[in-house]
Amino acid sequence: TGLVYSPEEASVLDWALGTGVLSVLGRFGFFLLVIALSAAVTSGINGFMISSSKLMGSISNHRMVPKKYSYVNKNGVFKNAILFATVISLIAPWFGREVILWIVDMSSLGAAIAYFYVCFIAFRLAKTVFRKIMSILGVIASLVTVALLLVPSSPAALGKESRIALILWVVLGVIFYIKVVSAYRIETSKYNL
Repeated sequence: TGLVYSPEEASVLDWALGTGVLSVLGRFGFFLLVIALSAAVTSGINGFMISSSKLMGSISNHRMVPKKYSYVNKNGVFKNAILFATVISLIAPWFGREVILWIVDMSSLGAAIAYFYVCFIAFRLAKTVFRKIMSILGVIASLVTVALLLVPSSPAALGKESRIALILWVVLGVIFYIKVVSAYRIETSKYNL
């Protein structure tokens, strides 16, 4: 897009990338772009469904959510957890594009924190210098990403709505965590008697 249009020209187009590919590479290039975008979207949806169902199944096994979400079918899939994630995902579009963008912006912070955690653990488990260096680079990249999202003067800073949603989500997470920990303590105290 940047090679074909100036920022002013791109801003007046509905889809500058698609228009640029169509004008430079023709219909075949545009067809390849559509295939690539379709693959990116479907693989993203697939990854989300797999990870969210495994997460739901795992926390269900630890009695944090109802036990029915830990049911695994003959294919090794958490069937009820997938259905739950699907239903929740189908509700979101009815709130409109803006709300979905708030959720996406908010979840980018979660992804950066998860990336930090994985890189930090990889650093602690690394056996070679190369792996340690790569892990440290991942830690630095994730910290920079978190800073870009949280520092108000950053061009990538979360918007007001995303920050409000993030604060509400964190408060709900803390309440849920306290509830689960207290229930776990009560349950284990029964066995210690």
